Amino acid sequence: MAYDKAQALRGCRLVQLMYAVARDWIEADRPEDNVYAWDQAALAAEGFTRHTSLVWGRSLAWRRKFGPRRPGQPHMYQWVEEWAPLVVAGSPAGDDTLYVGVRGTLLRRDWDTNMNFSKIRRVLGGIDLGQVHQGFFKTYESCSPRLVEQLTQLLAQAPGIRRVVVVGHSLGGALATLLGASLAIDPWRQAAGIEEVTVYTLASPRVGDRSFVDAVAALPALDFYNIQNTHDIVPKLPFEDLGYEHAGRVLQFSEGQGDLLAWHDLKLYREAVELDRVTV
Repeated sequence: MAYDKAQALRGCRLVQLMYAVARDWIEADRPEDNVYAWDQAALAAEGFTRHTSLVWGRSLAWRRKFGPRRPGQPHMYQWVEEWAPLVVAGSPAGDDTLYVGVRGTLLRRDWDTNMNFSKIRRVLGGIDLGQVHQGFFKTYESCSPRLVEQLTQLLAQAPGIRRVVVVGHSLGGALATLLGASLAIDPWRQAAGIEEVTVYTLASPRVGDRSFVDAVAALPALDFYNIQNTHDIVPKLPFEDLGYEHAGRVLQFSEGQGDLLAWHDLKLYREAVELDRVTV
């Protein structure tokens, strides 16, 4: 499917809503998912009259244990995890497209995920994906089964949906890459009657090596558009010298006013799409 500006913008709105939900969750002192009351009316106000529950994701960090230790005793380390709202999916009434929005870095643990850039080889649905960023993949693994479960429930109530569009910003772009690829591979897609999956990433870091890029490009049911500001540092990470490359069709715009944070801001990316600054 060709690049669709309206799709990209609608996905941007869903990602912005996911950021707002996560910030509200932080202000509410990070309650557990079974007690957190999130603003579902905001989705309906943006046109997503049919939607899933929040899908939570896990960030992991390898941290030193603190406490007394004997002289000469090595430091002890442990995995520290944090679960937080990460993904939501919705569809406008009467539309044949289901949108999945993935927020980006917001928590300290999200930075731990970003920095865990050692590569691991992974196979999905019998397809060798090559080597991928370990931190991104671990967070993807934590949310993917729940997302598929939620999508299945929503599709049972909306049998006319034939397309899935996955949109993510920053860290969410990396996760959208993995989620979109897995949905395009998964036999769930055919069983659910989904004909195609489209991914739009905004300010995404690199996710995998050349084998991963080739595997994603070879998926017949997947279209992938990777939108980048040439001044933004995040799409330049992790460095190519570490064996990472960008997947998808790279679409660029150039906005150098402001600072590092401004160049990476989702609002800037949404404006670039809306005003046709993105080179297609």
